[in-house]
Amino acid sequence: MSTVSSMKHTKILDSVEYVDKCKKYEADYTQRLIAKYFSKKDLYGGNIFDEKMTIDNETIMSSRWPCTLSFADPVKSFEEQSNTGSTSTSEA
Repeated sequence: MSTVSSMKHTKILDSVEYVDKCKKYEADYTQRLIAKYFSKKDLYGGNIFDEKMTIDNETIMSSRWPCTLSFADPVKSFEEQSNTGSTSTSEA
């Protein structure tokens, strides 16, 4: 009986629909990882950096928001950014 059950699971896993579904999930996951770690944009396409300065010919970009916030909790990130506006202060 377990052999029959095992064969059914194997048949499902090898089906075209299941393989296509897995490929789509993998592509979506890859896209999110690339967007998260290798772009300067947040999950919604906005710029994650608030300030850009050059010190000794080295460009430093900073943000008051953690770059992973929009990925960890998108709703909270959106609400916080909407509530606080886009004003920032910097100390000299």
